[in-house]
Amino acid sequence: MDKDNGKKELLSVSKIRMYLRCPLQYYYRYCEGLKVPPDSGLTLGKSVHAGIEANYSQKITSFSDLPLNDVLDVYSTAFGRGGRC
Repeated sequence: MDKDNGKKELLSVSKIRMYLRCPLQYYYRYCEGLKVPPDSGLTLGKSVHAGIEANYSQKITSFSDLPLNDVLDVYSTAFGRGGRC
C-alpha cells in the first residue's frame, strides 16, 4: 500500500522499463513526483496534430475544411497549453 493515501500503488510496464533504464529517474518521477516537461518538438507536434484533428473531425460530416483561422486557433490554443487540448 502507498503510505501517503492508503491506495495500492500500481506497477506498470512503463514503470518497470524506466527503473531498468535508470533507477534514479524512476525515483525522481514516481517517488518524488517530479515530472520533466515535454521538449519543444513534442509540444509542436501535439499542437499541429490538434489543429489537423479538429479539421478532419468536422470534415467527416461537412465534407469541407475548416477555415484556416479556425485551425490555427486550435493549434495556438494547444501550443499555449504545452500541446494539450
